[in-house]
Amino acid sequence: MRKAAVAAIVAAFVVLPVMASADDKDKVPNVVGTWEGELTGMSAGEGPGPRGNNGTWEKPVMEEGKVVARVTGQQGHYFWGVREFSNNYKARFMGMFNESNSEFMGIAESGAHYWGKVSDNRMELCVAHTPMEGFKRFDLSCSSLTRAK
Repeated sequence: MRKAAVAAIVAAFVVLPVMASADDKDKVPNVVGTWEGELTGMSAGEGPGPRGNNGTWEKPVMEEGKVVARVTGQQGHYFWGVREFSNNYKARFMGMFNESNSEFMGIAESGAHYWGKVSDNRMELCVAHTPMEGFKRFDLSCSSLTRAK
């Protein structure tokens, strides 16, 4: 009987951490708040955006700068907010986590497509924007963001 009790205790110490880590993996991170960091990007074409309008396919405008993402709401896998750039350009966005609960995709009101990953207090966010009617601008950028305190 003592061997059975010891075996049950050992099994509990082996199984419970595995169950806890599986539960943690299934949790959607809470991303509401302010995320700040550095952005690198390039643009070609005319239209509003975080970089100048004078980029061409032969010589795109390239920029490194600060960016802030304010996630103002979240419901389960879904979240939304606004990105703010150093030239005061703002873009509202909405996104959603996939089944990994760390990777996400999204779209901005400008038509930009977002994808990225969240781990603890770090967010990696990349964006691609193709022109739409009345907006002849191509943009690519990536940001490394940290949750502000």
